[in-house]
Amino acid sequence: MIWKETGVEKGSYMSYFNASEIFRHYYVYMVSCGYFLCNQAYSIKKAGIRHPIFFFIIDGELTFDYEGEHFIAGKNDIVLLNGYKPHHYYCEQKCEFLFFHFDGKDVPDLIDELISSNHSACFHLSNAQEIYSNINEPITKLCHQERASDAFLSSIVYSTLCMIPNTGSDSNLFIPSHVNVTADMVSYRIIEYIDHHIGKQFSVQELADYAGLSRHYFMRLFKKETGYTPQEYVSVAKINYAKLMLRTTVLTISEISDYLGYSSSASFINAFRLRRGISPNQYRKMYAGKK
Repeated sequence: MIWKETGVEKGSYMSYFNASEIFRHYYVYMVSCGYFLCNQAYSIKKAGIRHPIFFFIIDGELTFDYEGEHFIAGKNDIVLLNGYKPHHYYCEQKCEFLFFHFDGKDVPDLIDELISSNHSACFHLSNAQEIYSNINEPITKLCHQERASDAFLSSIVYSTLCMIPNTGSDSNLFIPSHVNVTADMVSYRIIEYIDHHIGKQFSVQELADYAGLSRHYFMRLFKKETGYTPQEYVSVAKINYAKLMLRTTVLTISEISDYLGYSSSASFINAFRLRRGISPNQYRKMYAGKK
């Protein structure tokens, strides 16, 4: 959704999510995410009642006061804040950044550990562009789509945190001990594979082979972890991507159909109508009418 608040300029957007009770209890989960372009009027000061926050500074500078540390984060810097502690951040000129709020049973401890290991809440990382590539497209999509699975949202958080070096003694601190990490990461890896190859026509056997599991076990595991069968997730992912393309491009229905790997335009139209209740053209006109 388009986001407007003091100091947040036109073109900024944000999206909120409501994770299931199971995810809130056992997993790392995403609360919200967005892209902000801010001016000098932007200032956030909290006493410590927010979820932890991840920032990626795309351009400009954002100033932080956190845990006795005063610092300015610039281009390609990453900042982690434990939102349950008092914090203040503000823009003195201009700043463009991506962010997500997230949480989970061990997340506050993870943030504290990473910050302690880094000796600062601001991270200057050699793999910053890799981290940016990992979050930019998903956050853009999430802010223009109406629905995403808890597993997909969690996978973005997990994969991003895994890219932040932790020189402490326990690099897996953020993974709850009662969660089967191998099973979780199989689902996340498959979701990432599907989303990064959205134009393919996937078979369950192909996905099972990619996961290195038997077809039967893979189907049961994927359903348990995501709430979708593999076929359902592929269908939902393609339609969600189609919605984004219908909203943000002038590609024809035929071109979108080809891009997403449907056998024909008719097949795409039928699949879209089944999921959305209207045709792709009707959806595009409906969205255009809201601008």
